[in-house]
Amino acid sequence: MQSITFRVRSLYLRQAQHFEFWCYKCTKWMGKQTEYVAETHFTDKIISAFLKPNQEPYKFLDTHFASWNKRRYIERGMYKIVESDRLYMLSRDFLLQWREFLLSNAGPPDGIDNWSLIINAEEGDEDGFTGRDESEYRIHPDALPFRDFGLISERDYLNLYSFYGGGPSLSVEQNIPTDDPIYSGLLQRITTLKANS
Repeated sequence: MQSITFRVRSLYLRQAQHFEFWCYKCTKWMGKQTEYVAETHFTDKIISAFLKPNQEPYKFLDTHFASWNKRRYIERGMYKIVESDRLYMLSRDFLLQWREFLLSNAGPPDGIDNWSLIINAEEGDEDGFTGRDESEYRIHPDALPFRDFGLISERDYLNLYSFYGGGPSLSVEQNIPTDDPIYSGLLQRITTLKANS
């Protein structure tokens, strides 16, 4: 009987919500379901040593984790801004939750919540409806990009809105008055960011 020797340097809970380890002998990640029954059985035995009693090694592969990973793959590509794009704002709180979802095993964030960016924001009913048109909202003039909010293209905002809902939808062009001098500093920063992207 031939023995198999390899080293387990570390064990990771990967973003697909399954355990894997690196086999230095095989020079590949092991722990995924493969067509090789012996390899799958062998890796299951190793992985089961790290699990709680009565916990299945592949119990993590639920359908919602698979759908989250598909969403992560799509949403990670949402970062390009072209100078001609209409820009939308996302609050810092939402962006932090979204980043956590994209880069870890955390669940998706709650709906988009931009109320903190608005001057004299009035909370809506349970659905967020205030009776006001979103174009009437004004951004706080002291708000700064990348401190209080992030910028995203209209196409990417509409994709995020279809995933998460929420609001209000705030665009640079619609919710920051260009004729009010109090907003000139904010508009200048946004113009510079668009030109440098």
